[in-house]
Amino acid sequence: MQPDLVVGWVREKSIQHCADQLETFERLGVPVLNPARMLLQSHSHYLKSVLLHAARVPHLPLVAGRNVQAVIDLACEAGYPVVAKPIVSFSPPDGPAGGAIMFDDEGTLREFLGERAASQLFYMQSQLRRPGQKFRVFCVNHRPVVSLLTAHGRRPTLLDPAPRDVVNIAEQASRAVAGWTSLVDIVEDLDGGCPRVTDVSVCPRPDADLVLTGARSSVLLAQADFLVAAVSDGLEALAQWLPPRASMDTI
Repeated sequence: MQPDLVVGWVREKSIQHCADQLETFERLGVPVLNPARMLLQSHSHYLKSVLLHAARVPHLPLVAGRNVQAVIDLACEAGYPVVAKPIVSFSPPDGPAGGAIMFDDEGTLREFLGERAASQLFYMQSQLRRPGQKFRVFCVNHRPVVSLLTAHGRRPTLLDPAPRDVVNIAEQASRAVAGWTSLVDIVEDLDGGCPRVTDVSVCPRPDADLVLTGARSSVLLAQADFLVAAVSDGLEALAQWLPPRASMDTI
C-alpha cells in the first residue's frame, strides 16, 4: 500500500489507537492531514482553551483539575450557571459521562464534585449571563464555507453573506486549533459586546443543521476540492487554497 495522502478522522475512544497509526504514516513520509498530535489536543477541552487563549481568540475560559473548593470559589466569582464536563470528550471506563451538566447553584455543584463520578479530571466553564445569537461556522482549510444562525427550538438559518466579526473569529479559532476541516460554535456576548467561541470540533459529525438549510453539499464540495488539491499539489501548496465558491463574502 502506497497512499498519496492520509486523513486523520477519529472518534472519541479510538483516538489513541488511531493516533499511533497516524504517527506511523508520518514517520514513513506519507502526508497526513489532521496528524496525531493535533487530533489528541483537539479532544481535550483544556488544551483547546489554552490554544484559543494563546491566539487571543474570544472564548469562554475554563478551569480544570480536582480541587473542589477552588472550583466552588471560581464558580461563585464567575456567577451561575456553570457547566462541568470531563477533561476530554470521551469518557474513561470509570469516569463521568461525556455530556455537559449544568449547575444553577453551589449546592448542586458541590454535590456533583463530592461524588465518585467527579473523581477524574474535569473542567468547569462559566456561561454567559446574557447570551445573544448563536452561530455555527463550517471551515475548510480554516476558510469559512458555511455559516448558520441557530436557536433552540427554531429552524437554523443559512447566512449568506455572514457577519464579518463572526467569520473572522471562526477563522481565527480554526487556525488556533489547527484542523483542516472544523466546526466552530460561537455565541454573542451581549455584555462583552463581541462574539465568543464556545467550541471547535476538528472532526465534525454529519450535522442536521446543514441538511435543514440545504447547505450540506457546499461543505462536502469544499472538502472534496481541498482533498484533491492536497493530493495533486501537496500539503505545502494548500496555503493559497480557497473554497470553490465565493463563500467568503461578509456583511
